[in-house]
Amino acid sequence: MEADLKPIVVSPPVSTGVAYWWLNANPKIWDFRSDPIGSVQTYTSHNEAGNKRQKFKYFTAVKPGDLLIGYVTTPDKEIVALCEITKALHGPPGHEEIEFRKIEQFAEPVTWDELQAVPALAQCEPILNNQGSLFTITAEEYEVIRGLIDERNLSTKLIKPASFTKADALKDLFMPPEVLDQILARLHRKKALILQGPPGVGKTWIARRLAFALMGERDERRVKMVQFHPSYGYEDFVQGFRPTRTGLERRDGVFYQFARLARNDPERDWFFIIDEINRGNLAKIFGELLVLIEADKRGPNHAVPLTYSDSPDETFYLPSNLHFIGTMNTADRSLAMVDYALRRRFAFVTLDAAFESPAFAVWLKKLNASDAMIARIRTKIGH
Repeated sequence: MEADLKPIVVSPPVSTGVAYWWLNANPKIWDFRSDPIGSVQTYTSHNEAGNKRQKFKYFTAVKPGDLLIGYVTTPDKEIVALCEITKALHGPPGHEEIEFRKIEQFAEPVTWDELQAVPALAQCEPILNNQGSLFTITAEEYEVIRGLIDERNLSTKLIKPASFTKADALKDLFMPPEVLDQILARLHRKKALILQGPPGVGKTWIARRLAFALMGERDERRVKMVQFHPSYGYEDFVQGFRPTRTGLERRDGVFYQFARLARNDPERDWFFIIDEINRGNLAKIFGELLVLIEADKRGPNHAVPLTYSDSPDETFYLPSNLHFIGTMNTADRSLAMVDYALRRRFAFVTLDAAFESPAFAVWLKKLNASDAMIARIRTKIGH
């Protein structure tokens, strides 16, 4: 009598190593950057209509300890964070979710264009077809992406900046403390400030001190300065096409790049200083960004398409932590070029020469100036 033969079911081996995943986030709905490192977030395996998301099987395969690359979609289109899975798929049917903890946020994100240009990522699933939310990537692909991230962020791993107090801001500054407080309060509230005054009163020098004072530290990386002039344009400032050896290539301007960095660091203030702001054609330079300068027009809900956007869905917005400081020479005839549309978006502070300030006399005495010399300077130059 033959023994009963039963089919042998061979289960697939259970992976015990770290797996690597890629998760898309629409910044208009939610964003990896909005919460600090160490925060826990969740993502559901079903959409708002209750239907399973694309590649539902990936949600069932996620396990604690896996690494998750955080990618934000249009308009940013860049890798901004790294997370670790803390809970596998769990919850009631139709409402299951995975849980992950943010372990890194990248000061210098890796853009979609950079990823597409790497041959080793040519077959990477989310790069071949980015339709969907959760994707799997191989260990080799993760190492390539990690290499790009580390290369971009190597220069940002600097020594912690020195603290910068209000006393530091007032050092050798011929301005009463209460005036400095008023200026800082206006900059914090309006997020856009113009320092105007005659040549030589230290407008640019004070602008940097205002930035550091609001930061509470002297972080040079979070301050960027440009100088406007008659030939400066939108393509230099925001975005435009530039010639290459094979044709034309769209490139981001200095302000566009700086705004991206500020968006990826939402917990800290960033400052863009525009020296001689009245010497540029402001309507031409700012373009559609003029409306975004206002403090209540910040964030993804106010995103607008740019002049050189590929589609209406490719939009741009200013984060709430980005501040403008402009300087304006009131002796310059180009002052008339500053129209009222820009004027109402900035707070204006007038800086005058401080020859009568007691601090000015103290500073001159440190340089061994006599009382007679101080009086002569005040008489000849200050009046």
